[in-house]
Amino acid sequence: SGGFGAEAGIGAYLDYKFGRSNFGVSLEAHYASLDAESTTEDDVRTTFDVNSWQFQSALVYNIPLRPRFGLYIRSGYALMYNDGDVSSGGQSESRSETGSRFLAGTGFHWPIGENWCARTGFDWTTGFEEEDGDENARFSFALGYRMNRY
Repeated sequence: SGGFGAEAGIGAYLDYKFGRSNFGVSLEAHYASLDAESTTEDDVRTTFDVNSWQFQSALVYNIPLRPRFGLYIRSGYALMYNDGDVSSGGQSESRSETGSRFLAGTGFHWPIGENWCARTGFDWTTGFEEEDGDENARFSFALGYRMNRY
């Protein structure tokens, strides 16, 4: 038997738009936590507690769908850091890893007031290596501040 629980991650971003063009840059930070446990038929219990941080920068292309609401497409760089604890059969171990990843994503952004916005999206990160633990597809929701708003 097994159990799996994922706590919702949090994220924040800062956007800068290049003049009146549809291009800009985005800086983001995300945090997520994962807790899981399983028990074998021999009653050996295994637990995992993992924390994941992701810092990224990306070139963003915005496609306006209506004033201040739009679709975005982006590509960039993500620095990921994970640390975790594993316990199984009375033994425990802690590990951590830092890695660079390519980022590609898309989603929607909309205003909350004059410069504040919300963003929801889908991102894919990869290091282009087999068995890359940080290669993932991720849905996200983030709050941000948009600079140079026109």
